[in-house]
Amino acid sequence: PQSTETMTYQWYQESFSQLTKLFTSQTSFFTEMYLTPQYRSPMLVIWVGSFGGALHAPVTSFFYLAVGASEHDIGVIGALQSLSSLLLSPVYGHVADNYGYYHVYGLST
Repeated sequence: PQSTETMTYQWYQESFSQLTKLFTSQTSFFTEMYLTPQYRSPMLVIWVGSFGGALHAPVTSFFYLAVGASEHDIGVIGALQSLSSLLLSPVYGHVADNYGYYHVYGLST
């Protein structure tokens, strides 16, 4: 039987190997998308939009309060965002599988 220390080391080694493969595949996918002219602009627009969304997300609820939304309204808005993401993810996946990722970029903007 192997010691717990050896098993832990092997687990970390396997996990690191899997993460390295994943990072490599994501990097090659990004490079392929960026080098394809028809995908470059939509990809950059979505990336900038996502980054901007991440920047304003912590203060969005204060904005909603400033324009007159109640705490309940803010909760409903958050729930609708989560629900729409949950429901539309399979639709986006279907469109991406059958028609290509370019159309998913168009639908998500």
